[in-house]
Amino acid sequence: MRLRIWIAAAVIFCVFAAIYLATPTSNYTFDAVNYAHMIRLSEESGPATLFHPHHLAFNGAGLVSLRALRLFIPGIDPLHALQVMNALAGALGLSVLFLVLRRMLLDTAPEGSRGRYSTAIAAVSAAVLGLTFGWWIASTDGRPYIPPITPLLGAFYFAYRMAKTGSSWSAAGFGGMLGITVLLHQSHGLFLIVGIAAVMLAPTNLKARFQLVGLVFLSLLLVAGIPYSLVIRLRDTQTVSEAVAWALTYAKLGVWWDFDIISNLPKDYYALRHVFLAEVPENVGKFSFMLIAAADVIMIFSFLFVLLGLTDRILGYCQRQRHRRVHERLLGGYKGGSVGELKERTDPMFIFNVLAVTWIISYAAFFTVWTPGFFPFWIPVAAALVMLVVVNSSSGSARRLVLTVTIIAAVSLGIINLWFYILPKIPKETNASILIAEKVKANTPTDSLVIVTGMGYMPQMEVYLPYFAERETISLHQVMIRHKSKGIDWLTQRIAQHLLEGKKVYVFGEVFDSPRAWNELEARYGLNREHVRQAISRFNPKKRFRVSDQPVYELRYPDEN
Repeated sequence: MRLRIWIAAAVIFCVFAAIYLATPTSNYTFDAVNYAHMIRLSEESGPATLFHPHHLAFNGAGLVSLRALRLFIPGIDPLHALQVMNALAGALGLSVLFLVLRRMLLDTAPEGSRGRYSTAIAAVSAAVLGLTFGWWIASTDGRPYIPPITPLLGAFYFAYRMAKTGSSWSAAGFGGMLGITVLLHQSHGLFLIVGIAAVMLAPTNLKARFQLVGLVFLSLLLVAGIPYSLVIRLRDTQTVSEAVAWALTYAKLGVWWDFDIISNLPKDYYALRHVFLAEVPENVGKFSFMLIAAADVIMIFSFLFVLLGLTDRILGYCQRQRHRRVHERLLGGYKGGSVGELKERTDPMFIFNVLAVTWIISYAAFFTVWTPGFFPFWIPVAAALVMLVVVNSSSGSARRLVLTVTIIAAVSLGIINLWFYILPKIPKETNASILIAEKVKANTPTDSLVIVTGMGYMPQMEVYLPYFAERETISLHQVMIRHKSKGIDWLTQRIAQHLLEGKKVYVFGEVFDSPRAWNELEARYGLNREHVRQAISRFNPKKRFRVSDQPVYELRYPDEN
């Protein structure tokens, strides 16, 4: 039987690896191209450019994948290597989800059922998650959102075991898995809250709980702390404050925090819905509105189902606790730590629900104030929700019905997401940014410098031009982050130096006139459009060619005719 389960997990991996490897889109995101460029630079100039503070191991894993793939595909580039790595990571995550969910279904099966349909329900539920838009697109992109979920699911399983048995090995396993997860994406440090909840549920005494907490932190520090220390040393960081500042770079910038909770809640809902369904193009007519309405209805009823189910379980638990206390008083009191209490606290369904809800609430609360509405951060929440709905709906006698509904959900999600988004985005010609970068490459010398805004309608040109056009690129966005109030002075000096060296400098027309880009630059950095325009106009800008709907100017030194 155990061999058949591992074979089923292997089949899930192979099927979804094939699906993801066959459907990589050309709609490369800003981050994916940026990380691919960092990997390329590390091959040229050493590992200093490889490590990102918020997902320390991701680029390194990408570099290892690139070199391994070049043994079979010599010409593969870093971006496509990241896509292959994520496709395999996405398939592996679904296999792990299948194994974890099957264990939860077996542990919470109705008495006498022997976990009937548990394997089938777990397999189809993994397919549901794998065919959601968020999981699918993140598994065919080059961003670091899918690889951490595999060890995260492992951490959830160890948390469950720790809460159920109080095992020291489970505590160490949880900390180790969480450490791997944090190395792949720092935000998953949030999952430590789930570990603490598991410690509180563990059927043991106070001293043993402190030991469990110690084991969690020790294994976490060993797995995640040592690599961070080595990279900080590699960067030649001088002080502890500098090391902390680097590790928390994004948090300290303050750009992604937003504490307008009331405005953010609808964004949360949109993000979670977007994890399940791609945005349907408006030009498909009424059918698109039917799909959106159906998605909303399904999600609302799923939330209500889970909420009512959990409320019923919590009320039932409180009632049983009250009856137990009454029974103990009738017997003349009790001496703490009774077998009945221990059994209640280690009930598998109760443990699973507490840990899953803790996972969902902690992540949802944080991402309501950090980049609200950004759906990739809600993919782990969707994974937890799928498990929560499936386990709670399968705890009764209607497991065959659950299996049927889950199959329908998987097929529907697969067809909608494939038809309306995945297939249309596969051809390179659908990505206008690549075509722009290729035109810039064809019309500029190799050693040229290109200046863009890094904001507005084409912020991705900040990374597309260095990667696809292989041209040095400076964006006003990055200039202001790195040089603050002296940014424009630094930029003009950089332009002058480049021209004095006999090299070409080009400026996208958006730098002179792009209302959206300048509204964002002025709002974020207080940058004055006229000041920048005058500073760059000193270099006699002349139109040379056009990309998309805007001109590209060549700059010349002020003394040059």
